[in-house]
Amino acid sequence: MGKILVVDDDPVCREILGQILISASHEVITYDSGTSFLAGYKEHFSATSKPQAVFLDFMLGDMTGSDLLLEMKTNVDLSKTALIILSANSHYEMRVIEAEVQPDFFLEKPFIPSTVIDALNNHTKT
Repeated sequence: MGKILVVDDDPVCREILGQILISASHEVITYDSGTSFLAGYKEHFSATSKPQAVFLDFMLGDMTGSDLLLEMKTNVDLSKTALIILSANSHYEMRVIEAEVQPDFFLEKPFIPSTVIDALNNHTKT
């Protein structure tokens, strides 16, 4: 299926999310920080190829998911990429996130495999 980028500073969360997505036949590329993501994410966006989705932890150790969303929305075409924020407190973060960086969906931690796949299927853009 599609390529999925995962950005989370928690190695357990990254591994679990990666395995859920791999078991659904997706190619998964993971990043352990906002800094590492910023250094390499543009290579996955081209005129002919874009990730199906980007899963971003809202509170990374070095920046927020909002920071990364704003960077991506400023620099790459996201028209075919679902942007999904991972958070332990999504209701609070939905209220504080700025309108111009709204993701397509908030996925609350802890999550179960079916909610991850549902979020992906329901928010994938064609």
